[in-house]
Amino acid sequence: FIEPLSMGTMERLGNISLYTSQQKLKYKFSDKLEVMSENLYYYSDFDTKLTKKSYSTDILGVGTSYAISQRINIFGSLHSVFWGDEDEFEKISDRLYLTLGTTYKVKPKLYLTLSDTLRFNLDNYTQISARTPFSETGSIYFGERIGNFANEFVATSILGAEEQLSSGISSYGEYQ
Repeated sequence: FIEPLSMGTMERLGNISLYTSQQKLKYKFSDKLEVMSENLYYYSDFDTKLTKKSYSTDILGVGTSYAISQRINIFGSLHSVFWGDEDEFEKISDRLYLTLGTTYKVKPKLYLTLSDTLRFNLDNYTQISARTPFSETGSIYFGERIGNFANEFVATSILGAEEQLSSGISSYGEYQ
């Protein structure tokens, strides 16, 4: 079956506006294998005493996941930035990235995920996270992302929640 997913958020943090939009199209071949296409759009507007600048990024990706067993799932995706800030995405190697990972079902209601994302310019980050359901259709998650971006070490803690509103439609919020 095909499962469309579309979600977006708009936040205002002081003098910074953030907007994200994500659309996914999944096709499930079987209980073990599915493929996905994805479009991500990010927009941020900074209006402070020091700077006034807007950033936009438009990303297209394809990926797949495969259930090795009832407890282990592997996944991968390839993304390309089609449009973005020229300072950040100057070369083609800045625009392409690959993500590989695995999810392990520790207990019926506890999942651990480990993934690594490598940009073709050799920036990368590794993320470990845990997810647990809080209702029939919702879950909470937390994780840590560490990596190298533009020759700088970056660490980010993530806390979020996701709720499936209806078939193919989910809403989420996260704090980083």
